[in-house]
Amino acid sequence: MAEHPLPEAVPIDVLGQLLGVTSRQARNLLAEADVRPIGRGRWPLALAVQRLFVKAREGRTSSELSAAKAAAVRASTKRVAQITAREARDLIPLNDARLAMDLLAAVVRRELDGLPRRLARDRLDLARAERECREALGRIAAALEAQATACETGEFPEDHDDAA
Repeated sequence: MAEHPLPEAVPIDVLGQLLGVTSRQARNLLAEADVRPIGRGRWPLALAVQRLFVKAREGRTSSELSAAKAAAVRASTKRVAQITAREARDLIPLNDARLAMDLLAAVVRRELDGLPRRLARDRLDLARAERECREALGRIAAALEAQATACETGEFPEDHDDAA
């Protein structure tokens, strides 16, 4: 195997061709790797290659390490937020929320149950009042069921405050 002596220094365009980048990109990469020209427009070939390899290895290791650290921080932050919310009762179990809605529905039904009889003066008024109360109870039940489903799936409608 014949030895091909490498030049000690090469122009930036030759380094760019070796790296597969433009001369400007090669100059930026070399500056990041802390390689300086040794003469007018000439760069140390062996030092440039060595430092670019070291820089590439450091970049790969640090980016993998950074990604792992970021993932650990995100997981830890999420876990702490859940524990804090649970302790502050901002986050209540789904069964408790469903029970609260059922109790609310029972209170509404109890309040509306005898209302038509108390307000009606004749049978026509009584029938109309009972129908209105049944329809109101149906709307309330549908709204409560929709909210329970939204709590279970975590998908809340865009206009969830239309009950006001």
